[in-house]
Amino acid sequence: DHQILERLPDVAVHTYIDRVLLQPGTVLTGDNRFYSVFSPFKRRWLSIYEEHATGPFDVNGHGRESVKPSTWDPICNCPDSDLSLFSTTEASAHESLDEFIAQRLTDYEANRNNPSVLGTSRLSGALARGLLSPRQCARAAEIKLNRPIWEFPNHAFSWINELIWRDFYQHLLVGFPKLSKNKAFRPETESLRWRNDPSDIDAWKNGRTGIPIVDAGMRELVATGWMHNRVRMIVAQFLTKNLLCDWRIGEAHFMEYLVDSDLGSNNGGWQWSASTGTDAAPYFRVFNPVSQGETHDPNADYVTQFIPELASVPVKRRHAPWTATLPDQYPAPIVDLKSSRQRAIDAFKELKS
Repeated sequence: DHQILERLPDVAVHTYIDRVLLQPGTVLTGDNRFYSVFSPFKRRWLSIYEEHATGPFDVNGHGRESVKPSTWDPICNCPDSDLSLFSTTEASAHESLDEFIAQRLTDYEANRNNPSVLGTSRLSGALARGLLSPRQCARAAEIKLNRPIWEFPNHAFSWINELIWRDFYQHLLVGFPKLSKNKAFRPETESLRWRNDPSDIDAWKNGRTGIPIVDAGMRELVATGWMHNRVRMIVAQFLTKNLLCDWRIGEAHFMEYLVDSDLGSNNGGWQWSASTGTDAAPYFRVFNPVSQGETHDPNADYVTQFIPELASVPVKRRHAPWTATLPDQYPAPIVDLKSSRQRAIDAFKELKS
């Protein structure tokens, strides 16, 4: 951008903050440091957002005229995958935003963790590719509800909270440059003894681990270029904890396939799951993928969609098909969940804090 400006000195250029809601460097602690824990970051973020918010929230006074899609509307250059569910132009991104706000925001909190229903906004790809800005998303919700975000009911603020998490991860990249240099936030975890078994990694990438919710997620990723957020956490913890493989392997795989690949969110999510990052999941809290599947995909609709070979297994056994008659086409689990969980906990205990 700077090189273009230097070559076109007679052209008036106006730049705007559109990748985040609040610019990195504006949400700081009392001693002017970047936050490394989300909860205090969010409190400070909300106070700054409220201080600088515009209002009142009049639909007639603050309509779409201020956030119209540009007349230049190229097709998004995304990985080869089924893009039918995702916006690939500015116009379609705005249509998707309007549809979500009007039809699914009310039920977002109730449905957001169920991968078998269209419960999330699926706007992450548009945000990552610049087809939408998070400010446009927040403003659309404010106009719909006719109130500022800090007065949103729980079902709506739950969605805004995800945008604040997105800001948090972008701020971390600026405040802690090592995150963009393939480094863990917690330096002591660099000495963690990862197994990095090639056959395990291959089975994970190809959806052949024998753990249905994990395999469904990995197959969805390759088939569609997307994966439900709850499932992302499940597959990430399975790779880093149950298989004890370096989180950077998963981070790179996601960046290769995701239509919403974004360094900040992807790195933050993987380091959270691997317990190597800031404000990460405690290393001793390891998701059980079977119980996660039973809780968030209770009828196994999501699993069946991407693993049709399990259709013959009774629904109640489909998240743990090895407890029934395992179909010939589907593999047995490549790892014991209980013992592999303990192995990961022991590996973290060995680290010197």
